[in-house]
Amino acid sequence: MSLIGHLPLPLGAASHEGSTVIVALNGFRLLHSPRREGPRSKNTSSVSTDTVPLVA
Repeated sequence: MSLIGHLPLPLGAASHEGSTVIVALNGFRLLHSPRREGPRSKNTSSVSTDTVPLVA
């Protein structure tokens, strides 16, 4: 049943599959779009990783 009443099964299935295709295409669009620089989080740890010597 839909918000507007009874919906025939083929119409409900078609709308469900259509929305799935739209979501998949939007995901592909996001995967292929150039990356935008966002705000970078600052390192809040007290030890910087570039000054800690590596021990073998």
